[in-house]
Amino acid sequence: MLPSFDTVGDAMPKGQIYGTREKYIHTVGSTVQIKLETVKNPFTGMFQGSDTGFIRMSTAAPADAKTPNSIPGFGLKLLRDGMDSANLVSMYGLEGQDSCNYFANTFSNHVPTTTSPPLLVLGKKFATVTNYVYSVGLSEMASYDQKGNAVKDVKFPFQLFWEPNTDLTTDSCTNDMFSELE
Repeated sequence: MLPSFDTVGDAMPKGQIYGTREKYIHTVGSTVQIKLETVKNPFTGMFQGSDTGFIRMSTAAPADAKTPNSIPGFGLKLLRDGMDSANLVSMYGLEGQDSCNYFANTFSNHVPTTTSPPLLVLGKKFATVTNYVYSVGLSEMASYDQKGNAVKDVKFPFQLFWEPNTDLTTDSCTNDMFSELE
């Protein structure tokens, strides 16, 4: 877990172990380039917008038509000039939702705690490198703008909520909307 949390940069370092680790969760997904446009807000850095970013939408486990439960989540990467990108991950919840509609619920960088025994084991694994297993901090995103300029008076939200457009739906309990990633 430590390389995932402590490696500085946008790529895992090359080596015998780093960069070759098998991905166990969120293995099925799709990535698209985005532009982040924001309305007037008090937050700084990347919260003012980004001309170039990427969103990777995925599910924690492959979709299964037998149990219409899915565990959607996404990773957001906003590019900055001359420095590492700004990144965050968001989900509806670790235990998923009783729907295969990826856009059924609001996502957040803070997810509810879990009582599921397998997820508690996963949480203990994450807890070996962070005390904040159920949340992703946002201060770093607010510390630099897209040109790589440091912000003097950093202002960031504690929590984000990503509300889906109700016109977007997918009821497919297959992995058709995602491509298999290696």
